[in-house]
Amino acid sequence: MKKILLFAILMAFGFTVNSIYDEKVKNLLAQLKISEDNAEQTIFSNISGPSFYILATAELKKIADGERSSVVTVAAEYIKEYSSSQEFINKYNEYRETKKPIPPQKPQTVAEMKENYKKSIEEGIASMEQLIIQMPDQKATFEETIKAYKEQLKEVDNPDNPMFSPDMEKMMMDGYNQQMEIHKQEVAEWEEEYPASNPNIMVRKWLTTFLESSQDVDFNARLKPGSNDKIVFANPDYEKKSYLWKLCFRSGEETLQAARTSAQKWLKELN
Repeated sequence: MKKILLFAILMAFGFTVNSIYDEKVKNLLAQLKISEDNAEQTIFSNISGPSFYILATAELKKIADGERSSVVTVAAEYIKEYSSSQEFINKYNEYRETKKPIPPQKPQTVAEMKENYKKSIEEGIASMEQLIIQMPDQKATFEETIKAYKEQLKEVDNPDNPMFSPDMEKMMMDGYNQQMEIHKQEVAEWEEEYPASNPNIMVRKWLTTFLESSQDVDFNARLKPGSNDKIVFANPDYEKKSYLWKLCFRSGEETLQAARTSAQKWLKELN
């Protein structure tokens, strides 16, 4: 019952083509009805994930068994070439910036807090005065609110008000400085994980995820009919396996071995 997703592992590696690319890859893109842009986007999305999204599964099923391993090998070489291109590096640098830790916001000084608080109260008073004009029958209520606002306004300049004391300012700055120390460490970790213009760490992570997830695929595993006409693994432990593990199983042993060989070779070159 091992009718494979036929070559699904190919798209786990992704591939692209440009004017200098091999005609076989161009033909394969056309056969799978995948545009160059879509292929490139999938490559970057998969590597940056790391993920293993599959394009054109219906077309993949039409590829003959004997062609799978050779096409995987060719495709792996082209994805490797694309991942070292300037276009890929530019995409990586843009993606890298989205991963950059956001610094904490510097707290306001006491003077700034006072100014903003006064402004807020004064706006509240002005709003109440407008409401008195619009709803004179509720003038007494609005005047009470204005009175309360004015009392708050007096408290802003009260030297004994703890909200605007030097101690409050120091406490906020101490907290900010602690957050900045944490932020500096986060930035250092970010720079280590995402070095500028060098996606190799990201590529290594993707390759390693694939190799670790596919190392114990049991191609002798039995399948059986499940609910809703779904085919499932007879071994319940296999049914709990990851999406990638199941994808590798359905791709077939020959296809997976070609993909693993290419991935191992590429990973060795990166290390």
